[in-house]
Formats: sequence, C-alpha cells, structure tokens
Amino acid sequence: MSQTKVYWLVFKGILKKQISKRYSKEFTKDLLKKTKTEYNAMISRAPDIGGKENKLIMNIYAGGIFIACYKAADKAISPEIMGNIILDGLKQSKIVKFVCKGQDQTTQKFKNWVSSVSKWTQENADKYPANWIMREDNSKHDTGTYFEFSRCGLCELCKLENCTELAPYLCETDYVTASFGKSKLIRKSTLAEGASCCDFWYVNK
Repeated sequence: MSQTKVYWLVFKGILKKQISKRYSKEFTKDLLKKTKTEYNAMISRAPDIGGKENKLIMNIYAGGIFIACYKAADKAISPEIMGNIILDGLKQSKIVKFVCKGQDQTTQKFKNWVSSVSKWTQENADKYPANWIMREDNSKHDTGTYFEFSRCGLCELCKLENCTELAPYLCETDYVTASFGKSKLIRKSTLAEGASCCDFWYVNK
C-alpha cells in the first residue's frame, strides 16, 4: 500500500469525526468523497521535492489531506473552522497520540536526524524549489534541540493551491503532536505568519 493511501485511511477517519460534529451526514459524506479526489489530484500535480530521498515528504502526504479537504469544501468551510477541525481532530486521535507518545526531540538520535535532513535540504535547495530548507543551530540555546526552516514545503503547497490562509493552522499542528511526546515545543515565529523562518526549540517537559 502506498504512503498516500495509508495517510488517507488514517486522516479520513479524523476528518469524518470532526466534520460530522459540525455538519450534516450528507455534507460530510459528499465532502470526504470530493476530498479524496482532490487529494489524489493535488499529490499528482505537486512539484517534485525529492520523493523517498526526502525525509520530510510525509508532511506533504499528511498536511496535503487537510489542504485538499479545505479546497474541496469550496468556501463552505471557513479557514477558522477548518483550523478547528484539524486541531481538534489531531488532539482527539488515538492513532496520532500513539504514534507521537514516545517521541523525544532532545535525544542525540533526533539531533543526528536534524543534522542529516538539514544538510540534504540545503544541498538540494535549488533542485527542489518547493521543498523545505532546514538549518540546525546549536549556538542559540544551551539545552534541547534547535533548528529553523527558511522555506516550508507545506507553505509552498498552500501558495500553489491558493489557500495560504490555511497555513497558520497547519503550523499549529506541531504543538499538538509535541504535546503527546516527551518534549515541549517553544516557538517565536513562523513563515506562514510572514516571519523569515519557522523556529523549533524542543526542550524536556
């Protein structure tokens, strides 16, 4: 089974539960059908960002479902309500909680991952102009793990799909996933809100 199908199966359930709380059964069923079609089409037309070589690509597969749902709704759902659907859905998802509960972004293993991904995204920044550009920085804090994104793949996808108003809510999902794990996320800025970078500082809870 492809990664996109796996993500669809997981996030379809999250969306169905939250949308049905706010709208009719008929609206929910129709929207999910349209979302699947939009998602498949969007992933097919999305710019190449490195495929399996890119360790961040799963964020496109996951976040892309929310973008597809928002687009499929065709303004029947406001950015604010879609944001609540996304955030409430993740907070209440047992699957997301299970996947994230053991994560610790302060370990040396994670720091090595940050170093590896940073190197790859910088080396391929021109080759994949719609991909993230990540930079580790060990000088800004004495504790935890710190890194920045000066370009975000999801923000770029939102631009291409003409729904930049949804991007700030996608940024908020980082706090939700971190809340289930062993590390606390501290952030001062995001690209979605017009800053020069998205900063990630993870410390022990």
